[in-house]
This record gives sequence, C-alpha cells and structure tokens, in this order.
Amino acid sequence: MPLTLTQTALALLLVGLASSVGGYVYGHHQGAAEQLAASNARAVQQLASVIDATDMLVANANDASRSLRNAQEALRAADNQSTEVMKRALAKTATTRDGCVFDADVMQQLAASRERAAQRAAAGVRHSVPAASAASQ
Repeated sequence: MPLTLTQTALALLLVGLASSVGGYVYGHHQGAAEQLAASNARAVQQLASVIDATDMLVANANDASRSLRNAQEALRAADNQSTEVMKRALAKTATTRDGCVFDADVMQQLAASRERAAQRAAAGVRHSVPAASAASQ
C-alpha cells in the first residue's frame, strides 16, 4: 500500500525532528568537550606557572643560603683573626699581669673588639665588620 501525502509528510517531519535532536546532542557534546579542553589547558598553564615560581623560589633560597654560608665563613675568619690578635697582645704582657693589670695595647684591642662586636650585632651577619687592626698585631 502506497503512503499517503499525510503519512509521507509525517515521516519526513519525524526524520527531521530526529536529525535535529541528534544534531543538538552532538553539538552540545562537542561544545562541552571544547570547554573541557580549554579548561584543562588553563589548568596546565597555571600549574606550569606555579612550577616556574617554585623553581625561582628554590633558586633564591639556594642563593640566600650560599650567601649566608659565605658570610658565616667570613665572620669565622674575622673572629679567628681577632682572637689571634688578642692572644698575641696578651702574650706580650703575660708575666706582668699580676693583679689583672693590662697595658694600653691590650686595652685598645679590647675596646676595638667591643666596637666590632657592637657593629656586628647592629648590622647582622651578612654585613662586613672591620677586621682587627694589623698595626696592633
């Protein structure tokens, strides 16, 4: 039995409606996938930025640590030099120090040491402090 005009129109309408719904679902799926891909790309970019910032912080921390080690080593060398200067100054008058009498050279070294210690306390570890005077060695 051949289809009537109404049946044919109804069949075409159903096919068109089904195609439209299928196209809508496919387009919606594609749009959601594109949005997800864009969101993932932004997340990857943000993570790369965080990793770069972390690498920079680690490098800065390593530089600061190296600088602090160098400052501590310089401080240790300055302390050793001051100690040696003081030992030599005290050794010169070791036999005459009954009753804790010190000569002017020792007293000057003590005053200079006190001044360097005050400067170091005020300036911090990383700033240089004048070394013990070579003239008084």
